[in-house]
Formats: sequence, structure tokens, C-alpha cells
Amino acid sequence: MKYFKLTFERICLLGLLLCASGLRALLAWAHWPLLNSDEGTMGIMAIHIQHGERPIFFYGQNYMGALEAYIAAFFFEVLGSSIFTLRLGLILLFGLFLLCMYLLTTKKFALFIVLLLSLGSSAVLARQLSALGGYAETILFTVLLFLLTYQLICSSIGGWPAKRLALYACWGVVLGLALWCDALILPWAICSGMLLLLFCWREASKGLALLGGLLLGALPLISYNIGAAPGQDSWSVLIGQQGSVPLTLPTILQQVKGTLELSIPTISGNPFCHVDELADIKVLGFAPSQPATLQCHVLGGAWSLLYLALLLLSVSAPLRLIYKELVACHFRPWRLEERTEIARHALLCSLCAAALWTLLLYMRSHSPIDAPAEYARYLICLWVVTPLVVWPLWRGAQWLTNQPIHFVQLKAWLCRGLLLLLLAVLCYGSYETVSEIPLAQAADQQEVELITGLTQHHITHIYTDYWTCNRLAFQSQERIICGVLAGGCTLQRGFHNRYAPYYTTVSQDYYAVYVILSSTGCDMAVARMMQQEGQSYTLFTLNNYSVYQPF
Repeated sequence: MKYFKLTFERICLLGLLLCASGLRALLAWAHWPLLNSDEGTMGIMAIHIQHGERPIFFYGQNYMGALEAYIAAFFFEVLGSSIFTLRLGLILLFGLFLLCMYLLTTKKFALFIVLLLSLGSSAVLARQLSALGGYAETILFTVLLFLLTYQLICSSIGGWPAKRLALYACWGVVLGLALWCDALILPWAICSGMLLLLFCWREASKGLALLGGLLLGALPLISYNIGAAPGQDSWSVLIGQQGSVPLTLPTILQQVKGTLELSIPTISGNPFCHVDELADIKVLGFAPSQPATLQCHVLGGAWSLLYLALLLLSVSAPLRLIYKELVACHFRPWRLEERTEIARHALLCSLCAAALWTLLLYMRSHSPIDAPAEYARYLICLWVVTPLVVWPLWRGAQWLTNQPIHFVQLKAWLCRGLLLLLLAVLCYGSYETVSEIPLAQAADQQEVELITGLTQHHITHIYTDYWTCNRLAFQSQERIICGVLAGGCTLQRGFHNRYAPYYTTVSQDYYAVYVILSSTGCDMAVARMMQQEGQSYTLFTLNNYSVYQPF
């Protein structure tokens, strides 16, 4: 402790981390955003882990790891199971992400980046507080990979062999865990790995430590896939869910349009022109979806173009400097200072390449066509390149004495104005989100009343829609279990059941109850089905649900 000095900068960092965690803890305590069935599934997994089960993947998705469920199980063991404790692990992971982003950046600029990432729109904060699996871990592991890569490059001259072996092993463990959790990290892992290979290829013998760490981190993934049935291995399941998108000009234009007008603005914190394709379940907050007006199209497109322009501008200077350094050092070995400088610039270019690769993969998928705002979560790793996007404005805001005074003043004030505007926009998004807390509490109270009403009628087995099913199962602590019905009014059973034993139990109960959202207009279909099955029933209403209880 004698080497640790509590400087003003570290006090500011600690304050920002506490404020960021406090904001998210406040929202989680108020049950914002509204719990959905995917989160409910994660909570159910955590409960089952407490009871001795050891799931490898998110129920029903054999490619996304269950790390969040294990973290939630720890908090459940200490503080009891609830929506708040389910989300505590996400708050912890995001706090570590902010700390790593600070370490990846430098000086006062790093504090400003932490401040920006501490804020956000309802769509951004909802992604940070929804235990959907994979996302919170992926952004943390992405930053860790680049931090470890940079540390290995800069310490390769005169570094301690034992320390470097440990760093290589840690790099492998982080990559293995990341691949188990979510394949979203692949472009970032490849770019950081290429950077490591480029600078540290002479240490190929230490690759055994990296490989050992990789096998250890990916052990759950490997153990499942060794015995997986044909077509049920993680890669086949993942590829099977992607679908194919025709390579036609109208399709490409639609993909570009969805990405620029909605996906990039949504994931990067634009709080205006809110769109939520799943508005009924409040997955992105309680703000009403706005119509696709010309103003929203223009705003979204301008936001994305500025975002991409700043991202590319931030690496133009590093590319030039790398070229100059390579030419200067062509006929002699690099000194440590030169190697460190080149590594820093190469790291920036590698981050930019990973971001552009991610955008390209996303743009060519079905996501920007089907639900560009909802599926913007697949771009969550773009948060890692926030320093690159903001750096040209930060740099431009500095006074440059080698330029004409009028040009300097105009450029500096313009960049300062844009930085303040960005900060104000994100502050507004955070304020708007906090203002939704009363709506979240009211919605949660309705959920409690629904569970209480079902319990009072001694209802334990129900058929209902997917977005209600596991949400109720988790909130009722599995006192109510469910089987999922297909969408629409077909009432097809056995559809999209995450946890198969639930459906098995419900389907064996002749008196299982139908709990149907009144807004679906399926009352006639349910009544006709009950008549065909020769069942008499009692019909009553609980909140927004019609309840058909056979007797």
C-alpha cells in the first residue's frame, strides 16, 4: 500500500465508478427495465445452479455460455434471489469494463471517456442491465484482450519470463471464456491476436502457455462439443440461427439504411427518436416508440456518418506515424521507446479494424432488416472504440500554436462545443431514463398482483406466451411454471420452451390454466379450443390477462 498514492485523478476515477454503479444500482432496484422472459430464464438458471445443476449454456441456446447465471447464483446465495440481485453481476462487470477502459486510455482523456460511458440513453442502459447473457462479459473480455496484448508487446524487451508466461496464459484464459460466452468477440479476438503475432512472433515457444490458458477458459465449450450430437454442436447451432440474406441491391440498401439510421445511433447513445420493436415488453425502457419521420431519418443518418467519420479520422494519423516509424527503423532494431510508440498506434488501428469488421458483419446480416433497434445489441463492442471516436474532438479542442490564430480559435471552439453537446445529450438520455422509474415500479406492481392473483386461485401450471412464461416462473420462485404457446391465436403448444421440464410438467396436467394477454384478441380461439377438448372452465381477468381455469 505504500506505493499506492491517492492522487486527484484516482479520486475522480473512483467517484465516476461509484456514480456509474450507483446509477445502475438505482435503476436495478426500481426494476428498470421491466424483466423479460430471457432474463427470467437467466434467473431460473441461477436458482437451478444453487440447487446443484451445472448448465453450460443459456437454456435453449447451445452457443451462449452461462457465466452470468453462475455470477447471479453467487449473489442469490448471499442476498437472496430477486431482479436486483440478478442484475448485480452486470453492474459489477460493467464497473470492471469502465476501469479497463480507463487503463486502455491515457491521462485526463481517460476520465472523460469513463464519464461518457457512465451515462447513456435508455437503450444503452437497458443493455447494461438486462441479464440476457454474453453482452456484459463480451465488452469486458474485449478490453482485457487488447490490454493484455499491449502489455505483452511493450514488455517483450527485458521482460521477466515468468511474468510474460503468466500474461500469455491470461490472454488465453480470457479468450477461452469469451468464446464460451458469446461469439460476438471473434473479430476483436482475431484483430488483437494478429497484433500479438505481429509484434511477438519470436516468442512462439510461449504459445504453449497461451494454448493452455485457452483450453482452460474454453473448457465448458469444449466439453460440450466433444459429445454433441451432429448438428447440435455450438457452431452449427449458431450458424443455423443466422439465416441467409439475398445479395441484392435493394436488400443491401435496406441493410445500410437500418444500420445507419437506427442501429448505430441506438447502441452509441442517441436518446432521440426512440424505437423499440418489442415495445410491449419494455425491453428498451418505457419511452414510447416514435414514428419514422423524415427528421428521425436525417438525425439518425447524420449521427452515424459523424460517428464513422470520427472513427476513421482517429486512425489516419496513427497510420501515417506507423509508416514513418517503419521507414525510420527499417535498417536497425527498434528501441523500446520506438516499439512502444508503434505498438500504441498499431493498437488503435487494430481496434478500428475490429469495429469496422463488426459493422460489416452486422450490416450483411438479417438484423438491420428485421429489427435494427432491438438487434443493435450485436454492436455492443463498439463501446470499446469510444475513445477513438471522441479523440479527434478532444485533440481538436486543444490550442495549436503552429496554426493561424483565427483557424485555431474556430476549430477549438467547434470541437469544444461538440464535446459539450455530446455530454449534454448523454446526460439527457440518463435523466430521461431515471424519469421512467415510476413507470417501472408501477409495471412491477402489476406483475406482483398477477402472481398473487394466480396463487390465490391455486394456479401453478399455466400455458401462456413466451414473453410472459419464464418471467412469471422466476418472479414466483417457480411456484408457477409454464408451457409456451405459439404466437398469434394458433395456441400451438410446445413452442420455444427454453426449459423443457417445465413444458413436460404442464402438458401432463389436464387442468393446466391458459393465461392469455387480453390485447391479443384470442379469447374466441381459446374458448373454441376448450370446447373442442370438452373442458369446462372459469373465465376471469387479472390485470391485462384473461385467465381460463378448467374445472
